[in-house]
Amino acid sequence: MNKINLFKHELLKWSKKNKRVYSWRDSNDPWKILLLEIIAQQTQLDRANIYYEKFIKRFPSPKEMSIVTKKEILSLWSGLGYNSRALRLHEASKILQADGIFASVVDMHTIKPLDNELLRELAEICGCFVTAEDHSIIGGLGSAVSEWASEEFPLPIEKIGVKDRFGESGESNELLEQMDMLWKIIK
Repeated sequence: MNKINLFKHELLKWSKKNKRVYSWRDSNDPWKILLLEIIAQQTQLDRANIYYEKFIKRFPSPKEMSIVTKKEILSLWSGLGYNSRALRLHEASKILQADGIFASVVDMHTIKPLDNELLRELAEICGCFVTAEDHSIIGGLGSAVSEWASEEFPLPIEKIGVKDRFGESGESNELLEQMDMLWKIIK
């Protein structure tokens, strides 16, 4: 066994012995995964878990969240900070509910190595991939997923990110709109 495989083996062994128990950890429910991914951004997991429990109890699906006011969402969100996350989650719930879409959000923190098992599972459930990157799509996650899919599980793929162009500066929403990366455009 080479050093990398030995390290992986030891890390997985340590993780099984020491991992914290969270109610969302083994969920395959796309709504629960989306909810957790948004709540856990820039939040310690123990704290995120408390808020996740509150949110999933009040909003077990996008339907329940889509019909409440922003005020109620922000009230429940109070203490997490970065309120724009809550507002975007609220907007996402409305879109998902209106269009009957169930999506799974996965934070792929590295391009390689890809989690082939996870990609196959998602491909079978969703039937397509949409990758979103806040940088050039050339040579990024979308390219890596496309390569995997072309060999393992051919399916439609949409790559969202900066197309082949030079960098620009400006207000974030203006830049996102110029680069076709706002949710209204992506939809």
